[in-house]
Amino acid sequence: MSTLGSRLRKLRNSKRWTMEEVANKLGLKTHSTYSNWEYDRTQPDIEMLVKLADLFKVSVDYLLGKQNEDFVYPESEIERVITETEKHYGVILRDDPVVYEAMRQLILGIAKAKKDQQS
Repeated sequence: MSTLGSRLRKLRNSKRWTMEEVANKLGLKTHSTYSNWEYDRTQPDIEMLVKLADLFKVSVDYLLGKQNEDFVYPESEIERVITETEKHYGVILRDDPVVYEAMRQLILGIAKAKKDQQS
């Protein structure tokens, strides 16, 4: 079974980044915090999960093992839908990482359901 740490390691290696590079990109003071996540010693909080998902261009559900990699939806399409929603309703969804991630998950869920329906 794939753990959060193994998924993080796989994503980091696919980018050819060191743990220190990831820690710097996330604004962590030391790379040991990130290292502990990869080795499943500790787990990041929800805000950091959102940052990790954004950094690696995956969903929080993927990081947590709730979604497989087999369904990939273009990040550009997610951004387009969020931008159109912001314009239509006159809001800024990106200000709150939890709301932003909820919107991303909603869009991914709808896209996956539509794909499953067509299959």
